[in-house]
Amino acid sequence: MTTQALSKTAAQALLDDATRQHSQLARQFSELQSRLTKMEPGSDEFTVEAHKASYLKGQLQQLTSKIQQLTLAATTEAERQLAAERAAAAAAAQAELEAQAQRDLAKFEGLVETINAHSDGLAAAVTEFMALTQERGRVGKLGLLNIQDHGRSAHGLCAQIPHVLQFDNIARLQKRAESHLQP
Repeated sequence: MTTQALSKTAAQALLDDATRQHSQLARQFSELQSRLTKMEPGSDEFTVEAHKASYLKGQLQQLTSKIQQLTLAATTEAERQLAAERAAAAAAAQAELEAQAQRDLAKFEGLVETINAHSDGLAAAVTEFMALTQERGRVGKLGLLNIQDHGRSAHGLCAQIPHVLQFDNIARLQKRAESHLQP
């Protein structure tokens, strides 16, 4: 298993172990160095201890390198996990936004259908009003009330659109919907 593929916990455990070993070897190396200064250079005992010191120095260098790699692996894994958590949170937020957009669109489409129904009613009332005006030469009170009723309903529905949709071109959409209501 490479240090790159370690989990954060495993990398931290290995790092702690390597740091402990390094401390022990560093203490042994320091004690050995201290003994070497008290020995006669060139003696057999000095030569044996010098070889031990050389070996310990090599071990310390290897452990130092291992500690650096494990530190990097633990940091890299933690950053990767954090990035994955952030990506998951962003995906969840995006999914919620899309779901909300679908709900808003469904509400808007329902309002548009209702507005269209009132527009059709308004157009029929205007046609009836015009027919009454031409037929009788006067304004029919019932026809005028029909026009006002359908017009108020359609205008009220157009006023609800901003509460359903939350984006910049609401005013344009509302004007377009209201323009369809005008004879």
